[in-house]
Amino acid sequence: MGIYLLLSIMPMVISLMFRDGNVNGDKKRPYCIICGAFLILVLGLRSKYLGSTDTQNYYNMMDSAIKASGWKDYYDEDGVEIGFQFFVFLLSRVFHHPQWIIFISTAIYVSSMFIFCYRYSDNVRLSITMYICLEIMMFNMQGMRQSIAMSICLFAYVFAEKKKLLPFAALIIVATLIHKTAILFSVVYLLSFIKLKPLHVFAVIIGIFVFVYFSQYLMGLANNFWGKEYTEKALSGGYVALSIYILIFAFCMIASKYPLKENIDSMMLYVLLIGFVSYAERYIGVRASERISFYFTFSQLILLPNTLENGKIDEKDKIVVEMIVYALCVLLFMYRLRTSNLIPFRFFAGGI
Repeated sequence: MGIYLLLSIMPMVISLMFRDGNVNGDKKRPYCIICGAFLILVLGLRSKYLGSTDTQNYYNMMDSAIKASGWKDYYDEDGVEIGFQFFVFLLSRVFHHPQWIIFISTAIYVSSMFIFCYRYSDNVRLSITMYICLEIMMFNMQGMRQSIAMSICLFAYVFAEKKKLLPFAALIIVATLIHKTAILFSVVYLLSFIKLKPLHVFAVIIGIFVFVYFSQYLMGLANNFWGKEYTEKALSGGYVALSIYILIFAFCMIASKYPLKENIDSMMLYVLLIGFVSYAERYIGVRASERISFYFTFSQLILLPNTLENGKIDEKDKIVVEMIVYALCVLLFMYRLRTSNLIPFRFFAGGI
């Protein structure tokens, strides 16, 4: 538990290395680099036995790839997506210890998330804290393959925002070759054309409910197309995540200077709506919905910090609100870890 507590307070501690604790402006880049490097080092050297069995399976895949004489000797037609197999095979030609699959994968999803926060967040300290404490990092540590696909989708978001279809589509194809569920992120491109108005928001919510409700049926069609059984299951319980979504929505509506107009980024809000509705539908028996929601939860890391920085809250009160949010994030993180299979934290034993 001590390692996780250290990670949760790391964004605040490192910010104190900078004058007045200000990590925005020209200090934003070095701050993100230092925090990211620290997180990659700790998580990248974790044991393969930490978390779900998926990590062990991918570790063994890397070991098999290292021992294989060539692609034909390694490729498993009935295995995971060919893109991920090819990714592991390429790593095995350069690195000759299976621990590298954990380290490189960690570097991919942590760096992509930090680059995204650097690009869009006006309060990177709070964004990084939320990434560590609000389940996303915990999922990344256990869902390695989907996390890599999610990382690619983060870069695809940038092109969707600029309405550049070809590079967006290319990245979605690459992400889908890593994890098939990434194809669902293609809907984000359509969001760039929808204005942020109450009626539009209502229509999007209804559309998400309908789509996710029939996702099991669509998954069945996909299974027939792919010629294999591909299902998803719920990973966690409780209503805490839903409460967090609702609180973030409420905060953005109340604290924003111009609700549903200028101060709230329309695409980010729609993306968070998809994540919220997808997660909610797990409670009506849609097994795939929680996995789907993780592709869209990243927007909460931007919406809340940006509303805090640019909203109605007075300058003198911002630090107080941030500290309250910070404390709640850390407490929630520690609470969730009590029953997590990520406890106790174990480092990799042996040289890479």
